[in-house]
Amino acid sequence: MNLLRALSIIAAAIALAIVIVQNGLSLSWAQSRPEAASAAAPWSGIARSWLAHRQMLTARDAADMDRVYVNATRAAARAPLEAEASRNAGFVIAARGDELRADKIIGAAARTSKRDYFAHAWLLDRKFRLNQIDGAVEEADIVLRQRTTSWPVIFPELTRITADPRVVEPLARALAARPYWRGTFFETFGAKAPSHANAFRLFRRLASLRQPASASEQRSWFARFDGETDVKVWYLQWRTLLPEPLAKKHMHIRDGDFEGLDAPPPFAWMLRPSDGVYSERSKNPDGPGQTLYVSFEGVRAADFAVQSLPLSPGDYEIAASVFADDPIEAGKIGIHIRCGRFNSSRSIIRLGFSVTPGKWRRQSVGVTVPEDCPAPQLWIEGRQGTTLQPASLWVDNITITPR
Repeated sequence: MNLLRALSIIAAAIALAIVIVQNGLSLSWAQSRPEAASAAAPWSGIARSWLAHRQMLTARDAADMDRVYVNATRAAARAPLEAEASRNAGFVIAARGDELRADKIIGAAARTSKRDYFAHAWLLDRKFRLNQIDGAVEEADIVLRQRTTSWPVIFPELTRITADPRVVEPLARALAARPYWRGTFFETFGAKAPSHANAFRLFRRLASLRQPASASEQRSWFARFDGETDVKVWYLQWRTLLPEPLAKKHMHIRDGDFEGLDAPPPFAWMLRPSDGVYSERSKNPDGPGQTLYVSFEGVRAADFAVQSLPLSPGDYEIAASVFADDPIEAGKIGIHIRCGRFNSSRSIIRLGFSVTPGKWRRQSVGVTVPEDCPAPQLWIEGRQGTTLQPASLWVDNITITPR
């Protein structure tokens, strides 16, 4: 190889290296130092795109937006496959009041890259405002998958538009894909869904897509039941959404043996532990299976668990088995049947427990559910009593049978 040929190869290699370094610098500086990136590689559409983006974030007047537009259009010409470039130009056009033209430009950028958060966020806002249902749900899914910081803003809006029944199908399809925002969304949706009928349709559609809402995902929705209103409707929907048909033993009280039922309150147990109050499923202390363990300090009243009972008016017998290691004051812990709203209910009967330490003891009481008790509740609760001593016991096999 002659000297001239060798020198030309070396020169070409050096030139290539310089281009690679310049390109690398423009990429690494593009976001943090877009001005320096553009200076280092003035031919780089990527660098100029981020320069336009930085200018857009700091723009204060029309002249600033004009500079953004110039840099954005130059970037788009130099890097036509970079979504950010045309998206920035679209933002300027939108700021000037031509949203229809901006929609086409930003929409094209969004189709180029699903990772362009800003383009999809703009489209999401526009589709929300225009009530474009399918598009809004699609854009919401894209944005929610990218940034958790968007969730507090988007979840309420996505919930709001479920007032329109057209939302059910596209939203169910998006949720059926099990995006990682699904569980957190249901917390907002359950608490704020504006249409009872559409919320139920969404749950039903998910079940038909074989991606049913879990008990935890349904929890905030059924928590809206206040213990009185439309109890038959709520109970029918609760049963419909169960993963399996309800067994006969759960007809009058669900999970009375505390073996576990994959269903949310209010028609399954809501345990209510708090400071100084224990309420938890536990192994049977003297036999097989699970029980409910309750304990409290005894210096003030405590509610351990509650379940709504969609019982028809009539006569019933309520029975339960209890076990305690140590003596406790008779009646300090018991079952209370109440009628009305959870926060303002009235008592119709109480079965106070008596224990025989070290042995299971079965106890029962009769109760008449009156006509003016549309939604009885069974509470397992503790009273202050007279001894002001802590009390603990296990409860099992609660049954309710017609008489």
